[in-house]
Amino acid sequence: MLAKILLMTVVVSLAILGGYMNKIAPEEAGPLGVLIVFMFLYVLALSALTFFIYGVAWLIRHVTVLSQKRDELRRLSLKRSYYFASVLALAPVMLIAAQSIGRASFYEFMLVIVFEVVACAYISKRWPM
Repeated sequence: MLAKILLMTVVVSLAILGGYMNKIAPEEAGPLGVLIVFMFLYVLALSALTFFIYGVAWLIRHVTVLSQKRDELRRLSLKRSYYFASVLALAPVMLIAAQSIGRASFYEFMLVIVFEVVACAYISKRWPM
């Protein structure tokens, strides 16, 4: 069910974002327009990263040749992939937001990286496989 919802959000957000970008000039968008663009970029990144993380975990599990190591690798659920993707999808939005206000330096980049590492560590400890 989660996969169907994610696929539908990709289609809807692509349609809305594409239509919005074609209809409204950046000068006319205003604060609400920027919020809409950031929101739908987050939704697109979230859905894409969820399927990417899930697919990479599935591929690693099935490519592993040694049966002993394959037994040690546990299945990563789509829900847990969604948790990780929800944090990782925020990074591009935060970096674009920092750049839009003119504060995209090495310091802000490192703050985003630290945030991502801490959030992923929290997810891996809070929701074990």
